[in-house]
Amino acid sequence: MGGPGVRSMRHSQAPRFRALVVEAVRIAGSQAALAEQIGRSQQLVSFLCTHAREISAEDSIGIHRATRGKVPASALRPDLWRRPEDVPVEEHAT
Repeated sequence: MGGPGVRSMRHSQAPRFRALVVEAVRIAGSQAALAEQIGRSQQLVSFLCTHAREISAEDSIGIHRATRGKVPASALRPDLWRRPEDVPVEEHAT
């Protein structure tokens, strides 16, 4: 039914997804800085930038928080959230 189409859709979204993680790294200053902010390893952030086919909801929210919404979880996981304001994140105290 939708097998090949689903694979093609997932594959075609991979470059966009990775570009968003790369943008989050740019905002954070480095892979290590982003990793620290989201509570993950630098190696995982590198993998997300180069080879990942998807990202967890938790990492999406972490990137949303770390970038203060500049890279919204709704863009990383549009299957879960349609708009940035739909993402369940706590406000940052400044």
